[in-house]
Amino acid sequence: MRAAMAARLLVAPALVGGVIALNLPADADSGVGLADVRQATQKYHDPGVAEADGYLDVGLPCFSSDDGGMGDHRVDFPRVDDTIEALRPEAMVYDRLGNGDLKLVAVEYIAPRGPGHARPSLWGVDFNETTVGGTDLWTLHAWLWRGNPAGVLATWNPSLETCG
Repeated sequence: MRAAMAARLLVAPALVGGVIALNLPADADSGVGLADVRQATQKYHDPGVAEADGYLDVGLPCFSSDDGGMGDHRVDFPRVDDTIEALRPEAMVYDRLGNGDLKLVAVEYIAPRGPGHARPSLWGVDFNETTVGGTDLWTLHAWLWRGNPAGVLATWNPSLETCG
């Protein structure tokens, strides 16, 4: 049942009548819903506030694939550990606009992957296996400010095809 629910969450459209669908059930372990995360991270629409709170540029170009894009990541590196807190994502994800400005589009949860590091999950969805710069990670995106036709918790967002 849990796996079926997770599959529906990933493929369900992230837009309902032009509004991002954040009405997923609260996470079973934390009791936190996506609307709660959106409220807790609202202040990071200002990249300066994110930087002041420890979210730093990863120094990599925006990530993109045939499935869409991810944008520019700002990561709170000390938080990348085995503890996942729904209201404190490890990364903020921004779209780089044509004028160079950054627009907050998603948050990302990140944990180390490898021996001794169990696969985390939130909202009934298991994190994805990811390797960045030779580092193995578990990751999960939540597209809170940019609709994602692939699903609010999908990795890639087809509506973010380019990296500015």
